[in-house]
Amino acid sequence: MFCSLCYSLGSLFAFISFVSTKNTATRNNGTFRWDDAKDKILLREVRVVEPYIWKGGSKQAGQGWTETAKLVNTYEGFKDMPRDQRAVRERFNKLMGEFWSKTRAELNASGISPDPPTEIEILLEEISEIMLNTVHTDKNKHEKDERAKALSVRDAAMHTWGKSKERLGSSEDESDGSSEESNKTKQTKRRKQRKRKSSGDAFEYLRMRSEQSMLVQQQEMELRKQQAMLEQQKFDAREKKQQQKQDELISQQQKMNQLLENQQKQFNLQQQQQQMQMQMQMQMQAAMLAVLEKVAK
Repeated sequence: MFCSLCYSLGSLFAFISFVSTKNTATRNNGTFRWDDAKDKILLREVRVVEPYIWKGGSKQAGQGWTETAKLVNTYEGFKDMPRDQRAVRERFNKLMGEFWSKTRAELNASGISPDPPTEIEILLEEISEIMLNTVHTDKNKHEKDERAKALSVRDAAMHTWGKSKERLGSSEDESDGSSEESNKTKQTKRRKQRKRKSSGDAFEYLRMRSEQSMLVQQQEMELRKQQAMLEQQKFDAREKKQQQKQDELISQQQKMNQLLENQQKQFNLQQQQQQMQMQMQMQMQAAMLAVLEKVAK
């Protein structure tokens, strides 16, 4: 039952990823390429925002994917070609579909030891566990019962398998059981280590995000301070220039007044000189008339 659930989820994500890959390639025009570094950034933000806890197509889910796209676009590699909510959602569906397909193949195969998980697989495993344990409030009772039944069947199968291995009496079977039990123990340890590691990575990632946010805020404050200083310098320069112009106008006015005053003084002096000359001429004429009168007598 659990394998069938994995198969159904894997097939669903595979179909969504096929459609999304085609649409994304059309929108990207062959200029944007996803890689492991970009996938890690996307999955980290998806793990923090958790847009998948809402029903697909709902308003809350759309807001969650929009917020995820907004956060992703703050990183290098996305700033030049930002992704919208549809692009990040489709990429996530593709990654999850591939992860479910790989998980289903490992469950169907027996006696193999899987490779150590990558950071991308750790994030996908955490997200898939949350998705399996999340029940949307608007789903009907039948879907809830089917999910609970699948989980109970899986637990019962694992419990029965463990007991049957303990009851085997032959040395060959015991050896096989010991080997299988050892593999199971190793896988359990790996899962615990994986969870501890992923939890530590999540806290480290949140710490780095907080430090980056504080650094950005400090840089913004410093930038505002520099802008304020620049505006003050511009204002002071304008004030100084206006004061210089005003001083120049006052100086020119003073020079003009001084020139007019000097011209008035020269005019007054010329008037005085002309009056003195006229007085002297009149005195000379009077003296000549007096002399002529004496001569005539």
